[in-house]
Amino acid sequence: MFLQASVANIKTSPAPPPSLVYRPWFLSNLYDFLVLGLSNTFIWKCSTSQVLLPLYSSSMGERHLDVGVGSGYFPATALMDHTINSRCKELTILDLHQAPLQKTRERLTASLPPETILTTVCADATGPLPFPAASFDSATIFYLYQCLRGPPKFKSRIFSSLARYLTADGVLTGSIITGDRKAGWLARIFCKFYNSRGIFCNEGDTATDITEALNESFQEVDVWFTGAVMLFRARRPKRQTVPNHQLH
Repeated sequence: MFLQASVANIKTSPAPPPSLVYRPWFLSNLYDFLVLGLSNTFIWKCSTSQVLLPLYSSSMGERHLDVGVGSGYFPATALMDHTINSRCKELTILDLHQAPLQKTRERLTASLPPETILTTVCADATGPLPFPAASFDSATIFYLYQCLRGPPKFKSRIFSSLARYLTADGVLTGSIITGDRKAGWLARIFCKFYNSRGIFCNEGDTATDITEALNESFQEVDVWFTGAVMLFRARRPKRQTVPNHQLH
């Protein structure tokens, strides 16, 4: 079952054009090989299969929100595991651009159980989203933060924004390539190149600032590093009273 969520009422300006890596041809033919394969292995030194996919899979709750979906590799691959696809009853995928959403939706047709509800939302995750508070048990933002445009203080709003839509015991999990941690000369070269081409916008991002921003929005935050990648789990959003299952 596919539900297309409209967010036209909250968009105040058109989305900027996507960078090359988020255009349909690249997503279909090169994204997994170059970004998740070669780059993660040899540049960022954070294995997709051994580190990122297990982290993503373990993070999926009954009602899961995936923000910044890329090629759809993570949700599509995770849901091939019966334990996970039987646990996840509602999956919402959210991105600023239509091409990643379309590609992810196509991939999910092979792994999504027929009884699972899939919702696609085209929106800016740093602003208001078309969900009631406490809509999700879990959320993921993998390799999104370094691509957000704007100064660090603006970008960090995504944590408080997403915290609002998590249940009282909800969990936000993510992976970030920060501007201050580069695992070797190759990572430094590619970080500089990606920033010059507008693919990344992370030169001012530091692990310390990001951790502080997470702690402002969540009661429990765990941060660790693999290669050039900052990984985190943030639990229990900070706010007044949030019903655990407001939608039901």
